[in-house]
Parts: sequence; C-alpha cells; structure tokens
Amino acid sequence: MKDKRLNVCLLKQQLQQQKEEAWKGDIQSAQKDIEERKHKLELEYAAHRRRLEEDWKRLEQQEKETLASLQSKEADLKKRRELLEWEVDQEMEQVKNTRTDSLVRNKNLIFFKF
Repeated sequence: MKDKRLNVCLLKQQLQQQKEEAWKGDIQSAQKDIEERKHKLELEYAAHRRRLEEDWKRLEQQEKETLASLQSKEADLKKRRELLEWEVDQEMEQVKNTRTDSLVRNKNLIFFKF
C-alpha cells in the first residue's frame, strides 16, 4: 500500500513537473511572441516617423516656395503701382502744362486785342 501511495505521489510530482514545464514553454513562447510583436511595432513606428519627418520637410519646403512666390508677386505689384503712379503724375503734369500754355495764349490774345 505504501508503494502504491508512493507511486501516486511520484506520479503527481511528475504530472506537476510536466505541467510546470509546459507552462514554462508557454511562457517562453508568449515572451517570444511579445518580443516579435514589439520589434514589429518598433519597425512600424520608425517607418511612420520617417514618413512624418519627410512630410514635414516637404511642407516646410512648400511653405518657403509659397512665401517666395508671394514676395515676388508683391514686388511686381509694387513696381506696377509705382509705374502707374508715375504715369498719373506725368499725365497730371501734361494737363497742368496744357492749361498753363492755354492760359498764357489766352492772356496774350487778350493783350494783343487791346
């Protein structure tokens, strides 16, 4: 009877050891799976970060180009405004000179009539 009890105890211990080894195997497998997923996520994160950095640089470059274009257009508009102002001044000067010449002629005509 003692032998049977001893055998039962030994069998229980063996089963317990087998269960523990299976759990250890499961735990190791789960840890390996976790490490693989972690590595995959790190690679995805790095790729995503690179894409974001590239997008950011592209946006900065577009911003610089847009600003340069706007500044160029602003300079062109300023030159056109200055040219138009100069043309208006020239026309005003011509009108003024024409009126002055006309007044002088009229005065001369009036003076010569008397």
